[in-house]
Amino acid sequence: SNYKTQEFAEMIGVSVKTLQRWDKEDKNQIEGDEEIAKDYKTEINPTPEQKQIINRTIGVCRYVYNFYLAHNQEIYKNDKRFVSGMDFSKWLNNEFIPNNPDLHWIKEVSSKSVKQSVMNAERAFKNFFKGKSHFPEFKKKAK
Repeated sequence: SNYKTQEFAEMIGVSVKTLQRWDKEDKNQIEGDEEIAKDYKTEINPTPEQKQIINRTIGVCRYVYNFYLAHNQEIYKNDKRFVSGMDFSKWLNNEFIPNNPDLHWIKEVSSKSVKQSVMNAERAFKNFFKGKSHFPEFKKKAK
């Protein structure tokens, strides 16, 4: 995972000791060579401010995912090439956003979330190229 233990614990609202206990419980469930799958159901009750941050992050991630798909379609149409997620991310952060001040709101959410959206879109393209899935679709806001 990309998160440090302390960051992840804070993000889901538990202590580091609780995460360590969960990890230890999972390791104790191994019998022989078989591992027992265990699910955890966690309820979160975000404050109104946290809900706003969560919704803003989801919206930015959806925008960046769709922007990556559209950008790649345009580049392919013009140059017959594919832009990797890493190259798109560099271009977005170092060239596009600085030259488009009206899009600085993209920088107001977690960079890890935005980066993961780009990588998810890249994976969707790669799966399509390998014949594992259909052409990537634009994400819509859930009702």
